[in-house]
Formats: sequence, C-alpha cells, structure tokens
Amino acid sequence: MPTQPDLELISFKLCPFVQRTAIVAQEKSVDLKVTYIDLKNKPDWFHNVSPFGKVPVLRVGDKAVFESSVIMEYFDDITEDSLRPQNSLTHAINRSWIEFGSELIMDQFNYLRSETNSQLEQMRSKYESSLAKLEAALVHEPFFNGTDFCLIDAAFAPIFKRQDILTSISGENPISQFPKVLNWGKHLSEKSSVQASLPTDFEKIFISTFGGMGGVLFSQELLTEG
Repeated sequence: MPTQPDLELISFKLCPFVQRTAIVAQEKSVDLKVTYIDLKNKPDWFHNVSPFGKVPVLRVGDKAVFESSVIMEYFDDITEDSLRPQNSLTHAINRSWIEFGSELIMDQFNYLRSETNSQLEQMRSKYESSLAKLEAALVHEPFFNGTDFCLIDAAFAPIFKRQDILTSISGENPISQFPKVLNWGKHLSEKSSVQASLPTDFEKIFISTFGGMGGVLFSQELLTEG
C-alpha cells in the first residue's frame, strides 16, 4: 500500500462544517494535524488553498480538498469499515439529506444570531419548518439509517451541541418539539467521536463570540460569568 500523504485540516474553532469532518476523523482514527485560523484575519496562503475562502480545507500533501461533505467522504475512502450505506439508493438519499443538513445548520445560525425579537420569531419559524421536515424523514433509530453510525449522522451532529448551549442560556429549544430529532441528537451527543470533535474551550468561545454580537438569545449575565 502506498504511503498516505500528511493530512492537515484547516479549521476554525466555531465552524459546524469543520466539526463534521473532525467527527469522521475521530470515528475513523485518521492521523490528522489541525491548524486553526482566524476567519476575520485569514492568512495569505489560505486564499491559495480555499477557492471559496471558507473552512474546512484539507491539505493532502501539496494538494487541497474543500467542502465538508467531500472531506468526510475522502476520510471514509482512505480507511476501512465504510460509514456509507452499501445500498446505492440509500447512499444517494443520505447524500441528499446531508445537503439538507447544511441548510439546517444555516437556519440554526440565523436563529442564534437574531438581533431583535421580530427577527428571532422569523428565524425560529424557518428553523422549526426545517426541523419538521427532518422529523418526517427520521424513520429509524438510534441513528439515521438504524443501528449503524454513518456519515449522515456526523453531518447533523454539530447542530445539537450548539442548541444545547443556546437552551442553557435562553431556555428555549425548538428541537424539543420534534421527538425523533431530539432522540437522534441525544444518541449523537453521547458518541465519543462527537464529543472529541470540539476544542475544549468551544462553549466559552461560542458564548463569547455570538453573545458579543448582541443576539437576543444571549444573556449578558452569562457572558460576564464566563
């Protein structure tokens, strides 16, 4: 077997799309160097490896792979025991819902950044509408396809930690209206690969960063405590 080039994941600590790839790396025991950058002050070299100017980017030797779903599949390809369904149609359905998961992540992001009560109401409604569609799609348990943890589970897992933090601050949790989604999130959050995919200071940085934007879901009391 040819020697695998060194792998370096270009990351930002708060990015849920980065977390997706980190979960798969943990699950597949991928030997990986992680380099954190400041997205507000991107190093010059970053523009040469990221056509979209976004993270994650995976450096594979002197080449670059970008987009979280592609990096997840690459990790799966270079390791044993695939996290993708063997059935072609199931795999295609999974990939479709992974794309939906990307939109749901953005719905949650817009919800948590709401600056006024009226904006919060609007963004919460959009978030809940997407969660309702996901609820209808969940026909197995404990994971999306049943007993096996797959790439699609890694793709949605970042949503739940962020919602847990928001709930601890604001007291509200739109996911609680959707029992299948809620139960799925519980099982995902218990996975060691999911827990190990975040930096140890994630919650503090999350609250400090988004709370500092003045969003209505964040209380000043909690911000000053941290």
